[in-house]
Amino acid sequence: MKVLHGLLLVTFAVQSVVPSVAPGAPSTPSALPDETTEGIEPELEPEPIDYEAAMGEVLAATRAADWDRALLATQPLFDAEDQLGEYARAESHFARGLVWYLREDAKPTHAGAYLASVPSFESARALAGSGELRLRANYDRGLALLWTAERWRGLIPEKSQEILQATGIPPIPAPPTPPVPDGADAPEPPDPLALARTFYLAAKDAFVERLRADWRDADTRANLELIGRRLRELDEIEQQREEQQQEQQQDQEQESEDQEQQDGEPSDEESSDENQDQENDGEPEDSESEGNPEDQESDEEQEPSLDERPENSAESEPEGEAGEAQQGDPSDERLLTREQVMRLLDKLEQLDGEREALEARIQRAQRIPVDRDW
Repeated sequence: MKVLHGLLLVTFAVQSVVPSVAPGAPSTPSALPDETTEGIEPELEPEPIDYEAAMGEVLAATRAADWDRALLATQPLFDAEDQLGEYARAESHFARGLVWYLREDAKPTHAGAYLASVPSFESARALAGSGELRLRANYDRGLALLWTAERWRGLIPEKSQEILQATGIPPIPAPPTPPVPDGADAPEPPDPLALARTFYLAAKDAFVERLRADWRDADTRANLELIGRRLRELDEIEQQREEQQQEQQQDQEQESEDQEQQDGEPSDEESSDENQDQENDGEPEDSESEGNPEDQESDEEQEPSLDERPENSAESEPEGEAGEAQQGDPSDERLLTREQVMRLLDKLEQLDGEREALEARIQRAQRIPVDRDW
């Protein structure tokens, strides 16, 4: 990018500047003392200023890069501003703005130092009319704003490392923060991206005004193209920040949801215990009745004693069950007592009687009645 200062160093010579009071002009006679003015000293008129000499001193100090002397040399021009015409005042403001601009350009201090020249350029633009001085003041005003935006761009975290690698020049630091009173909260640091955008837009307005006055100026068009690229770059950085912020927010929401689910779900040991309890609850409650299979087999092998058998079991027991009980395994044979033998015989007699009675009832039921015909 070719950025021109548009300096007015070679145009400091006075061009048709007529001071209000010419050097060496006689002063107006003072009024005769009377009763009303007696004891009051008359106001002294300021000494007429040598405009060409004062401007020459500013120009000499500027060429010598003696910035403090150059700024000091502009002060008499503002002290005698009432003696100067409008165009001379415009040149005085332009000279001071130029000194501030060149001083910062030679010895960078901080990101906002170029702004010290902007008020002087604006005053020169307002007083210069429609001539060349107005175009120069407007261009230099835009240039100071553009360099301020470029410095804040160098402080953007997404661009600072890239610019350092490309140029090898560290970024210009931010302006120093004012001291904070005791007990007051320190202000938040400014956002470099927002400030860069602000000054890019302000510089754009100045260059657009300059281009409308002279559309053929190539430097102004180049600066406007640069500002357009910078603004699109800032838009991309802001979009990336918004996307990253949305991703971080979604990740935080997902982590909170996962944490809530983990807090609501039981641990592995608790879940296994609950599943075991559910399985136990679903099993039938006759586990005690099932018991040990070996115990069940032993219970099935054991025959109930004669005393425990129901008395009316003739239909449920086969006739030869008593004999089978005695014909079991030789190892299971046992001797019956006399009382057991007697009860067994009585039982057999009872069964025989019941069997005979049953057969008699069956025979009677099977008889076919014969109709008598007499």
